[in-house]
Amino acid sequence: MRETDRSGAADGWSLDDRELLARCRVGDDDAFAELCRRYLPVAIRIAAAASHTVDPEDVVADALVRIWRALRAG
Repeated sequence: MRETDRSGAADGWSLDDRELLARCRVGDDDAFAELCRRYLPVAIRIAAAASHTVDPEDVVADALVRIWRALRAG
């Protein structure tokens, strides 16, 4: 269910975060992937700043799994 209206957005998605979240709630895996792509770098930086003993990419991956499950559960 990839967004087909590519109205010139640099990343190929013309939807804002709210619209992508709404699509996630109905099971659009591509919309969730797009949100992850948008926010992964900052999430990793925040996780790295919060802890120097845990791999920030592991922390973010675990968090994203929990977020995806919560979105799917409503």
